[in-house]
Amino acid sequence: MDDSFCLRLKRTLEACKPKWCKDHEDWSLYLFSPQSKSRMMCQRFISYKMFDHIVLVFVFLNCITIAMERPTIQPSERLFLSVSNYIFTVIFLAEMTVKVVALLFFSGKDSYLKSTWNVLDGILVFVSLIDILVSLAQGGHQIFGILRVLRLLRSLRPLR
Repeated sequence: MDDSFCLRLKRTLEACKPKWCKDHEDWSLYLFSPQSKSRMMCQRFISYKMFDHIVLVFVFLNCITIAMERPTIQPSERLFLSVSNYIFTVIFLAEMTVKVVALLFFSGKDSYLKSTWNVLDGILVFVSLIDILVSLAQGGHQIFGILRVLRLLRSLRPLR
């Protein structure tokens, strides 16, 4: 009775895992080996304290641009906010990518998804990408305004 459903499912799936996947479990995204120059560079990059400080500066700037949003806004301001949203999304996607390559995504001792702050960041990056895709598909109309408000959760980041 100690076995939870998730544990039994994990054991069942583990038995079905191909040998190649078992041999490459310590590879990041099954693409970057532990000795890969790209992965080692990403690990060095995220180990610098300046990396976190720079990301926090971008979080602060992003909060300012989100605070500039209001219902009645000039077209030139709307263009600025849209472009800045694209830029910040790319920056945060790059940060997430560097961390995933360096730490592994979901398996491993210090994987990206083991940190709740990284899970929050990943969800916010995903929400931002969906917001951009929806707004581009609809010619610039943003029907998921509430999703943009969720990006304010990034402002909690300095609390860690």
